[in-house]
Amino acid sequence: MLLRNYTNNEEIIFYNNNRIKFESLLNEIGNYTAHLKNLGITSGDKITVLSGNNPEFIFLLLSIWNLNAIPVPINFKLPFNDIYGLHNSVKAKTIFLHRDTKINCNNLNGNIVSFPFANKTPEKYKYEFEPGLKNPALILFTSGTVSKPRGVTLTFKNLITSAKNISQQFNFTKNDKFLASLPFFHIGGFSIIIRALLNGGKIIIPSSLNTKEILTSVNKFNPTVISVVPTVLKRMLDNKTEPNPELKIVFVGGGPSHTGLIKTAFEQNIPVVKVYGSTETASMIAYRSIEKKEDIYAGAIPVGNTVFFIENDKKEKLGKNEVGEIVIKGDTIADGYFNKENTNAEKFRAGKYYTSDLGYIDDKNELHIVGRKDDIIISGGENINPYKIENALLTHPGITEAAVIGIDDNEWGQKAIAVIVKAGSFELNKSGLKKYLKTRVANFEIPKEFVFINSLPKNELGKVKKSELKTFILSKRRLT
Repeated sequence: MLLRNYTNNEEIIFYNNNRIKFESLLNEIGNYTAHLKNLGITSGDKITVLSGNNPEFIFLLLSIWNLNAIPVPINFKLPFNDIYGLHNSVKAKTIFLHRDTKINCNNLNGNIVSFPFANKTPEKYKYEFEPGLKNPALILFTSGTVSKPRGVTLTFKNLITSAKNISQQFNFTKNDKFLASLPFFHIGGFSIIIRALLNGGKIIIPSSLNTKEILTSVNKFNPTVISVVPTVLKRMLDNKTEPNPELKIVFVGGGPSHTGLIKTAFEQNIPVVKVYGSTETASMIAYRSIEKKEDIYAGAIPVGNTVFFIENDKKEKLGKNEVGEIVIKGDTIADGYFNKENTNAEKFRAGKYYTSDLGYIDDKNELHIVGRKDDIIISGGENINPYKIENALLTHPGITEAAVIGIDDNEWGQKAIAVIVKAGSFELNKSGLKKYLKTRVANFEIPKEFVFINSLPKNELGKVKKSELKTFILSKRRLT
């Protein structure tokens, strides 16, 4: 199903100076499948994969599927104890470690296999895989910025429906070139592979995921579709990146995109599409194309057959413009978390997924995301949405990054603290920032404290690790 739209001589993967043709891809799948077969891998086996973005990841993925096994990509940049815990949680018996991934896996349980393979096998296996849509295709871990990463079991139906929905929505064809600018071990990056292969498109893989190499690939290969997180978009804008003539779409997701950033992108003629989704929804399930200035502030509309609901804490459906938990129903909703029955009962009910995101549906039936339930700060009996304050702070010319967290406080219950990265040598102080915020947020929303640091802790998707930030602030207090 994924490889039907190619011919043998087509160049389909671009990586550094390599251009891999479809015929070579099939040969690599045949060789990899033979190696996996010789290792005793069979249907239903779970296979841990520790690798960056490279063609060999794709060869291995399709070979694992060729044997009806289940890949489990894990973020190899995590601390080893975290990798150990995630690997053990799915009981994978084999670990595939890419040669360029410089970590010591000797203490992991199971058979550790280095790839790409040094030798070719005499046996050759054809790629003849036709997925059973209800079968598990993948276990992919959430980013873990709010809670510990959870392994999401996604079916082939989830992945293929998502790719088809998005392809139809944005008219993807064989002529599209997809930039693999997000990690393959997260859903944003993994779904790029599926969209490209389903449509017979081309995959451009930067030599690394730093902004410089992403921009190098943009200039060298002229992708038509790019997916970025807000951090990378900001760096592109700071670099005054000119959109190449072939560029159709820049998907922006992975976290809140403040309106100032989207406005700047629009003004620089970047074809931005804001997207909303998660690992549990097999990638984006809502979008907003920024085609005119008014779109910057508009809500999102659903992709495919996705339906949104807003519910309160009693699971009662709310009306228009009422803020509550965003609940999603559709064919891309995952089966649940692997081996997390109690959590599944809470998060996946009657075919619906409870996101823990807060939002509302406006009079045009468009979805607005306002924050996370877990991030709401309750201070002096008032609910404070940190994203609102962060957006206000980011309009200040002396602030490049901002995060607002809540910590326990005897007087207020919780108090909001703004953690700020200054722009250059800009002079900032508490009284000046309070004055600046006074006309932008309510008095009770103004943070009680302001802390200045050199950089915010983030994961590979550019999401701020707020739990890590809280630990840092609290440890700093203990030392003073």
